[in-house]
Amino acid sequence: MNYDLKIRNSEGDILIPSVRDGVTLTSYRVRMPGVLRFAALIDDELNISEGNKVAFFVDGRKVFLGYIFRRRLSADGRFWEVMACDQIRYFKNSYSLVYRNARASQVLRTICDELGLKTGFIAKTTHVIPYGEEKENTIGRIVHNALERELANNNTLYTVFDDFGEVTLKSARAMTVDSLICPDTVSKIQYSSSINSEAFNRIIAIYTDMRSGKYQKFVAKDSDRIREWGPLQKIEHLREHENGDAKAQALLARYNSPFEELKVKCFGDICVRAGSRVPVDLPHVGRKFMIAESCIHTFSGNSHMMELDLVNENKYNIRTAFMPVVEGDEVLETEGIEKGITYFSTIGKDIEGFDAAKEPKVAVAVPTLLKGENFNYVSPSLGNGTEVSIVKW
Repeated sequence: MNYDLKIRNSEGDILIPSVRDGVTLTSYRVRMPGVLRFAALIDDELNISEGNKVAFFVDGRKVFLGYIFRRRLSADGRFWEVMACDQIRYFKNSYSLVYRNARASQVLRTICDELGLKTGFIAKTTHVIPYGEEKENTIGRIVHNALERELANNNTLYTVFDDFGEVTLKSARAMTVDSLICPDTVSKIQYSSSINSEAFNRIIAIYTDMRSGKYQKFVAKDSDRIREWGPLQKIEHLREHENGDAKAQALLARYNSPFEELKVKCFGDICVRAGSRVPVDLPHVGRKFMIAESCIHTFSGNSHMMELDLVNENKYNIRTAFMPVVEGDEVLETEGIEKGITYFSTIGKDIEGFDAAKEPKVAVAVPTLLKGENFNYVSPSLGNGTEVSIVKW
């Protein structure tokens, strides 16, 4: 493994510093920038200052592009200990915004355009926010609030991050990776499952009409879970024009399961970052996908390790979450509704836009960790004997 670090200084010179082992790249899923930390040997050629552009490559792959925000002299006076941040650092700026009938993706793009931040792929979110008013809030909080409304109403999780100098917005399903967290790849593990926090089986959504003083109450509950756990209640206050029933049901689906947290140290994969949807197969944890809330890559010599803080994707009630398929399962799955994305459905659920009569082939999507295993698939709509193709998801 080879990694390269380049700095463009204020004079426009490209510097390739001698770097002490232990370069780290840290990312967070919510409101925090990607941060590259390294120690550069001080010599006659090293002329750097705050604001200089930093680029980091691993085996020739573009990994990080940002700017020096802090440099500190090492204890022995031989190195500059540098902290570089990507464009998301500017999301700490204060900002005010009032908008109507806008999607979260439109809010993000509007802010980036006004600040002159370069954008890359911005996924089109679907929930239309009737009204939003943000006064002297940070940009990160404004964008997060808009994306939370998308999540609360549509159960779709999105992550904003900097992709080598381009502000990017992607859904969790689009950030699914192949790197399997299993006993063969993990050196340290810490796991917990709890209903002591982030778990609710009764949701009350309340809308208060400030003009009349009257209020409406919408309730969603799981009676079986209430008998099992006791009443765990959450109250959510609605904004004007929000669908109370839909939001209460969406929040129940999001919180009506134990909150699982998994911290691991494992072999590194540069494809993994905060927001990634990571396959896990561990004793006592199970076989599932989890969402990376934070990710720390450490590069030292030929070693590349990463530390992940993962949570169960049920916390976000991701609608396209992988449902493990075992031999004999009855499933109907198809691809092609949206380019590059595979949708699936279990019996009793329809796939929007799928016409069985016009699409006689069923493409069964399985993650890499399952590829090559044999399953018996039965299509309830197309009947037994339907031609099935195994494709990488």
